[in-house]
Amino acid sequence: LADLSGRTVVVQDKRLAILAAAGALVESPRFAALEAALRAEAALPAHFLDREAAAQYAAEPVLIAMPEHGTQRLTVPIVANRLGRGFFSLLADQESAFDRLDNQFVRHGAAACALEMAKEKAIREAQKRVQGSVLERLLLGSVP
Repeated sequence: LADLSGRTVVVQDKRLAILAAAGALVESPRFAALEAALRAEAALPAHFLDREAAAQYAAEPVLIAMPEHGTQRLTVPIVANRLGRGFFSLLADQESAFDRLDNQFVRHGAAACALEMAKEKAIREAQKRVQGSVLERLLLGSVP
């Protein structure tokens, strides 16, 4: 998506840790400062931080100015199973305007991330069930 949009793409988890980043700004010397700004909860709308409320507002990307970094951020929550699981953002220089196509990139990027996050969660839950079953059988002495 970074190549297609010509923007920097950032995917964050629910704790604002950066899971993936790609694009021109990632290679920039100022990206370290941008990373810190992206992890700041205060920069996000309050309803994004409430995981249940974020699911209600998932449709509309929000433009967040980051003038201290000469950057702007178009972001939307990643929603899976009716909970906010993280954030998908496009970053661009402050002089560059986001357009309708960027809005679509953000929405579709978040949807793709939601599918992947839901899949990973289902795999983790299945592994826990299997491990629990094996442990239970060991404790009951039913494993030969």
